[in-house]
Formats: sequence, structure tokens, C-alpha cells
Amino acid sequence: MNAAGTAYRRHRTAVDAGGGYRISERLNVFFSIRNVFDVPPMNMQKTGTNPAVVSGYQVMGTGLTLGVRGTF
Repeated sequence: MNAAGTAYRRHRTAVDAGGGYRISERLNVFFSIRNVFDVPPMNMQKTGTNPAVVSGYQVMGTGLTLGVRGTF
């Protein structure tokens, strides 16, 4: 945000999820999902008496991680 309050980043809520399952005493599988609903960050700009408009838009995407963890 700038000092005049005419430029700001719009609020966003990024939802994450994760979990895992123990297959045996030595073997686990897990997953993690970042930004489930693919909410983009947006920069807003207000000029004069006009309403704020989007001045910057980023495509982030959803990140998925899958894995297997085990011990010998």
C-alpha cells in the first residue's frame, strides 16, 4: 500500500490441505495441496474518484505434492 492509500493488494484467502496414511509400521504415504481454489493475488489501483481497478494479476496455480516415506 502507498501513503495515499490508492494502491493496495486485494485480500485473498488461500486454502491449503494435507494428510497422510500409515500403510505399515515402516511405510507412510502423504500429500499436500497448496492454494486449492487457485485464488490469484491482485494489485489494485484507485485514481481520483473512480473505483479501484486491477493493475496487476498473477497466476499462481495449485501446487500438489505426493510422496512415500519409509524406513529400512
